Amino acid sequence: MNKFFEDKKRKINNKNGWITCPKCSFQSPDYSKYKTCIECGYNFKMTALERIGIICDLDSFNQIDEDKNEQNDKILIGYGKIDDIEVAIGVMDSTYMAGSIGTYLIDKIVYLIDYAKNNKLPLILFSASGGIKVQEGVNALVGMAKLANAISEYKETGIFISYLTNPTYGGLNASLSSLGDIIISEEDTNIGFSGKKVIENELHESLPQDFQTVDYQFNNGFIDIIVKRDESKKTISRILKQYKYNKENIDQTPNKSINKDRCEEGFNQELLINKKELINEIRSEKHIRPYQIVENVFEDLLELHGDRISKDDSSVKCFLAKVNEQYVNVIYVNRRNNIQENIENNFGMINPEGYRKVHRFIKLSEKFLAPIVIFVDTPGANASTEAERNGQASVIANLLENIVKVKVPMISFITGEANSGGAIALITSDYLVMVKCSYLSVISPEAYVDIVYKGNKTIDEITKELKILPSEMIESGIIDEIIDDDEYGNLIKNIKEVINKKIIELKDIKKEELVERRKNKIRNWGNI
Repeated sequence: MNKFFEDKKRKINNKNGWITCPKCSFQSPDYSKYKTCIECGYNFKMTALERIGIICDLDSFNQIDEDKNEQNDKILIGYGKIDDIEVAIGVMDSTYMAGSIGTYLIDKIVYLIDYAKNNKLPLILFSASGGIKVQEGVNALVGMAKLANAISEYKETGIFISYLTNPTYGGLNASLSSLGDIIISEEDTNIGFSGKKVIENELHESLPQDFQTVDYQFNNGFIDIIVKRDESKKTISRILKQYKYNKENIDQTPNKSINKDRCEEGFNQELLINKKELINEIRSEKHIRPYQIVENVFEDLLELHGDRISKDDSSVKCFLAKVNEQYVNVIYVNRRNNIQENIENNFGMINPEGYRKVHRFIKLSEKFLAPIVIFVDTPGANASTEAERNGQASVIANLLENIVKVKVPMISFITGEANSGGAIALITSDYLVMVKCSYLSVISPEAYVDIVYKGNKTIDEITKELKILPSEMIESGIIDEIIDDDEYGNLIKNIKEVINKKIIELKDIKKEELVERRKNKIRNWGNI
């Protein structure tokens, strides 16, 4: 056992060398395999070698430097395998000088990044740092720019998984750890820029108890996943499997094409005539929502969170997923039927941070070479004063500008309401499908009455004027297909068929051609 833990044991030795958990005070004679408290799960600090032991496959790790410098125990760098997937991996050890990073450590990390780039390996870095080594002055400070530059070059072709351990502070967090394509943190991790005590001394005030905790950073949108330590290898492996997915394994035999005429058969003609009834049906508690569809269409789901700026918007969800033996990335508007859940998720009205999350996830999908599947059911983007203050129009415009350039196939489904610019930002896809009981509108019917008729007509009176039906969208060339949703099992089957058929068709198109086709499609929207 290393000196750090021996010292700790001496300080808390109440029962003949037993270890006391600082979180729950439970005492045990030794640490578990994962160095967690067997009572509450609290994470004790691990050495770099111990971390390698729980992450890499047995005897697969090899150091890539033979430096026997006495500071070598600050970080281990090398390559190894995680569930037989080869990776470049670096593990910092905060038990050595609180993990402070100086020129030596920075050069080692840059060496690891370059090794990963040159060998085309996924890169995983376990951060553990109290900040810049101030004793080295500006020489250490400029290392922040070195790290950010090195990882920026690497990320042009590789995937960087940043894993935060306790503590992750200062220059490392402000240059490298926050730049992960995916950021994971384990529980009981303190994360920030300046230390809490430093800030309190500067401000002369007490900070909240949860300040700079992992939950605090997660709620503010800076972390994708919080994991228990004993699930860390499984979570990393899940990400790597999707990233390294061999496209040759995709079933090349397309399913039988879905006939649009068949999809129209049996549609309730009253709904075609009485659009008010259609709207009421969609808004009812009986309507099938995207989360229900996703739970039954996809498997092996792993949710990623946060916009990396302000918070995680629960009104829209982003998942790594699998369907028909194919890895895809899934986005859905998190509208619910239960009133309390709808309040918690803003009734599926996405906030600026939600659109930023979607934008980040779509760009990540390019790196994963993963087709994107989107499910839309929203009354529209959030129009609150806070959303305006946070740049709602700007983030939607930015998403619209960039979504058309994404170099992976995109399929969108409208499964309920799809109103205004809040919806259009999510349906600018290669293939757009509506279920029978859904509608697409420039604005909500209520807002239409207010704007056009100054409130002098009822919803019943104006619904016939609105061209919102799937059949009307087909006629105007806005959508590509209508699918049956009269029976839940049939709906799930039809969605799976569409996804499988279109992914197989679209994945064989060259990236540049895919983007050009999408641009041409958008130019021709509404011209038929």
